[in-house]
Amino acid sequence: MQKELKNLLKLSFAFVVVLLFFTLARLYFYISNNSTFLASSDFNLLDAFVHGFVYDFKFIFAVNSIIILMFFLPFRFRNTIFWQLIVKLSFTLVNSGMILLYLIDSKYYQFANEHIRLFKLSDNDLFKQFSFSLSEINFQLVESWDIIFIGLPMVIVLWSVFPSINKLYFERSRLNIIFRFAITSLTIFSIWFVSNVLKDKSGDWQVKLFENMNRPTANLAINSPYFMLRFYYSEKLVSKNYFEEGELSTLFSAEKQYVSRLENKKNVIVINIQKEIEDWEKFEEKVKKRNINYFISANFCSQMKSEPMLMDELLLSFPAFGTVPLIKTTYAFNQFQSLAELLKQNGYFTAMVTNYSDQKQYKTYYNFYGFDKLICHKYNHKLLSKFENEIKNKTKDTYFAFFQIDSGLDELLTYVFDNEININTLIVINLLTSEMSKDIQARKTLYIMPDTLGEYFVAPKTQNMDILPSVIDYLNINKKFIAFGKSVFYKTEKREMFQYTGKDYVILEDSLLLRYNGQSTKWLIDFKQDPSEFFDLQDSLPVQKVLLENKIRAIIQENNHRLIYNKMMPED
Repeated sequence: MQKELKNLLKLSFAFVVVLLFFTLARLYFYISNNSTFLASSDFNLLDAFVHGFVYDFKFIFAVNSIIILMFFLPFRFRNTIFWQLIVKLSFTLVNSGMILLYLIDSKYYQFANEHIRLFKLSDNDLFKQFSFSLSEINFQLVESWDIIFIGLPMVIVLWSVFPSINKLYFERSRLNIIFRFAITSLTIFSIWFVSNVLKDKSGDWQVKLFENMNRPTANLAINSPYFMLRFYYSEKLVSKNYFEEGELSTLFSAEKQYVSRLENKKNVIVINIQKEIEDWEKFEEKVKKRNINYFISANFCSQMKSEPMLMDELLLSFPAFGTVPLIKTTYAFNQFQSLAELLKQNGYFTAMVTNYSDQKQYKTYYNFYGFDKLICHKYNHKLLSKFENEIKNKTKDTYFAFFQIDSGLDELLTYVFDNEININTLIVINLLTSEMSKDIQARKTLYIMPDTLGEYFVAPKTQNMDILPSVIDYLNINKKFIAFGKSVFYKTEKREMFQYTGKDYVILEDSLLLRYNGQSTKWLIDFKQDPSEFFDLQDSLPVQKVLLENKIRAIIQENNHRLIYNKMMPED
């Protein structure tokens, strides 16, 4: 018994050494990717080590469970040198292999951040695509002397610290059998307890880390859960709190079953123009002269130049409508993805049209969003000619086209009207104007409708998140969807607008703008006041503060309920 206890202490020491090497590997991960983590103001190295230690502790015992059982179970056969070799070799290879993979993964993570972006994956199996992208990186282990420098001593040390199995372990005395049975039972219980109790805690920390690195997570899914979670790759994805196994295979499957193409529906064109409209009144006058049904709304997604950290974060909602092209913005996965998918499922031929010169970049983007066609050309007149030949005249399907352009709006509208595309097409244009209102640069949204405007009441102020529900409502698509925006064709006296910035929640009601971090209000301001003064009105408007907080909590609770209980569509 004394020798067994001594060997038990030796085994415990061996696992302490393993944990030490895992900690060194984690330190190597942070050092080799230091620039990436420094880019996140929320990243805390101490928290990373504390939670990472807990995660590694659970992982080590879970993976080494079979070795612990091999060490303590009361086998009936005699101890042999061969059996000692098997157990010791298993311990060394399993743990050194995991640590070596950890080190290599750190290297790959570094290369991945430098050479590829996870956002460029096409709409195929995420894991296969990510592996394929990494395989293109020219990484040679023999050239990574830092990994070899750690790896070789690690194998030697792990081989040395694992205790040899003494013959006493296999004697058939009742006391030894009871002892080994107790140790084995305790080990199994410890593995189960650690795995279950610490799983959520460590997993949540991993999710938080990736969220701080601007990776898509379930927290961002609040804007469009179904399409966001397709790219949610942390260990929480396999939790049945979110999806069943069958649904996972559907989410990660490239072979989506779309309905057959339907004809006799209105086409949809969404245009995002990055260049400012310098003379807004002149532009609006041009639109009026066309004698068309249109509505121009002031857009809630405004950018405050003097306070960029305050208002620029409000540029959520329609992801392409940020200050940078398409999905380079942090909040790139929400309603635009949902709109493209939803229209495609309802028989629309989808196309992305852009005049940006980086065609390779946009090839990955159009795959990412699952478009049927990508049309690129630097010159707008040739771009429009390609659009006409390859989409407008070629396909018999109803189409949805997204134009991402940096200039040439007049040329595009002239083409639309001269070719009478607006007769059977809903056109939505997001505009950045040069108008300034107390240092706020405004955006506007132009809706050009092919039929009569008289039957609609359009709200005086809209937001980018209103585009998805407006298009779905206008096309009368009988399918539920998740969006915080409201159709601009709904008649309402008081308009509420809600946005999620990736960290905080923002709600606008009339002119009051409240920012909520999930637990308390950060500030409450009057949107009509001069933003440079920025008076926090929490104390002076306590009733309005409570009402807005309650509305935000209700929205969060409703959508968290959908996530937890796997209800990706609103309930009847």
